[in-house]
Amino acid sequence: MLQDRSNYGFLLSNWDDPTEINLFEVFYNGATIYRVGTEAEIEAFLARNQQDALYTDFWVIDKTAMNNFLLEKVGLTYDAYVMKGGKSMDDDYYAEFDSFCWEAGDTNYCMFVCTDGVENEEGTIVTLRYEATYSWIQKGEVQMHKDGRFIYNHVLKGEILEPSE
Repeated sequence: MLQDRSNYGFLLSNWDDPTEINLFEVFYNGATIYRVGTEAEIEAFLARNQQDALYTDFWVIDKTAMNNFLLEKVGLTYDAYVMKGGKSMDDDYYAEFDSFCWEAGDTNYCMFVCTDGVENEEGTIVTLRYEATYSWIQKGEVQMHKDGRFIYNHVLKGEILEPSE
């Protein structure tokens, strides 16, 4: 469950409330819902970013797909997430296509290994402790409903906990 590309991006930020999730980390690798960009989307991306070419992979996530994904994973649409105080991804949103576009790669991919876990008494919620081979996040604890909806993710050890300068 922790290795699943649709889940691991939620482990890349420390959060108690879904509006604290770093959506850039969740969607940077496409979260299994990306598609190949059209020529028009690529041209718009290059123009906005003042680039002459793409240098890495190009992901597009339609807002409808993002909404469905977020509803399934945290119970909020993108707009509800932003309205409740979550950081928007407006710089990556292209209204003319109703999609989000990124040039990205696999630089934030990290392997998580579950080291311990418990179920709640009703058997509906699991709390998993994990370790990673990534200095940014080394140890953490995630709580999820068994249906796959996240409740929280706590990074317990890693550079993410150190204040940035």
